[in-house]
Amino acid sequence: MKSPVCALLLLTFISSTMAHGMMVGGFTEAKDPTDDVVELAKLMRPSVEKTLCLKKEFCAFDHYHVLSYMSQVVAGTNYIIKIDIGQKEPIAIKVFVPLPYTEKPPELVKVVQMEPNERFGFELFGKKKHPKRVDLY
Repeated sequence: MKSPVCALLLLTFISSTMAHGMMVGGFTEAKDPTDDVVELAKLMRPSVEKTLCLKKEFCAFDHYHVLSYMSQVVAGTNYIIKIDIGQKEPIAIKVFVPLPYTEKPPELVKVVQMEPNERFGFELFGKKKHPKRVDLY
C-alpha cells in the first residue's frame, strides 16, 4: 500500500517542479541575489581573493557585487554565483554548502573568469572548457 502512495507523491513533486521551470536535480535558472546568497559570497571573498592572488590575477579588490546566482539541491546545496569585481568581465564562483547536521563550513569549489558575452550557467563549470576562458581554481 505504501508503494503506490510514495509513487504518487513523487510524481506530484516532479510534475510541480517541472511546471515551475525546474528540473529535478538540476540547477535553477539564474535569479537575483537574496540576502543569504550575498552573505555566502561575502563569506567566500577571502578564499576568492586568495585564489585570484595565487593565479597572479590580482590579490584584492574594492568592488565585490553579487549579480545573480543559481542553485542545485544535492546532499547539501551547490551555488553558482556571478560576481562583479570591478574588472572588465565578472567572475563566477561555485560554492558547496553541506547539510547543517554535518557542521561543515561552505566550501569554494571553483572560480572562473568569464569571457565577454559568455552565458552565465552551470556549463561554466563543466568538463568542456571555453577555449579562451581561464579557470582560476
